[in-house]
Amino acid sequence: LTGTAESIEQQTPYRVWRDILSAYFGLDDLPGPAERQAQVISLAQELVPDQLDRLPLLNDILNLGLPDSELTGSLDVAQRPQSVIVLVLALLHAWMRERPLVIVIEDAHWLDSLSWELTQQVARTTTAMDEPLLLVITLRPLSEQNLGAAHLNPIKGLPVAETMSLANMSDDDIVSLVT
Repeated sequence: LTGTAESIEQQTPYRVWRDILSAYFGLDDLPGPAERQAQVISLAQELVPDQLDRLPLLNDILNLGLPDSELTGSLDVAQRPQSVIVLVLALLHAWMRERPLVIVIEDAHWLDSLSWELTQQVARTTTAMDEPLLLVITLRPLSEQNLGAAHLNPIKGLPVAETMSLANMSDDDIVSLVT
């Protein structure tokens, strides 16, 4: 599953996770909102039936238009992000019970704070539970003052994390790549 952050959507909550969860649920080729809702509800009933009361939280990511449940309607602004994390982790765990999962987050230097928080929690939880997840995060170098650095450093500090830095390409290599 792949998500790409974009500079023009740095302030869009969960932007990178919209791509990831759209692919997870197979929503990209569905024609309209009713079909998207039906697809999400059907898969959630199968994969995470104990989380159905949280399903309207996916509106925050996928803009599904699901009506609030009693639970989601009672959440205040501070509680919603944590409840979104619980739901997304349950969905990912359901996938990883069946097969390994690879999540690629590209251009993470453009991530919004909620996407960073969710990514960080996914990395921590799957590491602690020793689940079969390969999380690949690509980004430009970050200064220590950058919001992303504060979120990335704990991920880099996980015992299973590896960091790979790429050097600048030479002019000849750039020409070869372009041609």
